[in-house]
Amino acid sequence: MRIMKFRWNPAATQGPLKRKKLENNKMEIVLQSGKTNAKTFSVQNNKIDEYLAKKREKRRKHREAVKKAKFMNLMQTDALRQEVNQLNDMLKRAQEELVIEKLGGMLLSGGQTPMLKDSDSIVQASVDLQLERLKNQRLQEELDKLKAAHCDLNRRYQADVVSVKQQMDSLQQELQKQMKTNDCGESSTEAAEAGEGS
Repeated sequence: MRIMKFRWNPAATQGPLKRKKLENNKMEIVLQSGKTNAKTFSVQNNKIDEYLAKKREKRRKHREAVKKAKFMNLMQTDALRQEVNQLNDMLKRAQEELVIEKLGGMLLSGGQTPMLKDSDSIVQASVDLQLERLKNQRLQEELDKLKAAHCDLNRRYQADVVSVKQQMDSLQQELQKQMKTNDCGESSTEAAEAGEGS
């Protein structure tokens, strides 16, 4: 013969009012735990919102820094370009003056000068010729200085352009990296919210 175990169920032996009371107590416990979960989710949601707001602000500041760097690059490039153009103009003027002076010197030394009648005129022409030679020498030195300055400015301009481009590239890479991490962070929080909602 088999012995059956009997399990005592207080709800089965008690009246309908007691059963209702026990069910209400169970429901209250479930509701209270749900409220605590809702509070926890609300706090976590607020933290996530704060984190995302900070990330957006950081991204906005980074974009502003990139725009500012681009603007500064353009400003520096324009300033250097204007300086190079000014030096080119000065160089052209100096070359033109030098050519004119050489032509003038060639005319004087080529025997095409008017006949000088007295010795004072010859002395004066000799002095003028020496002055022109000194002037030509000074202009040539100035031209050489301008050429050296022009080359130096071109080198600095090229170096500045390269460094600004590198800076701009690094800022753009950093911005893209932050955007990728933000996008990954946002998608993982959305996935977490969707998982908790189901």
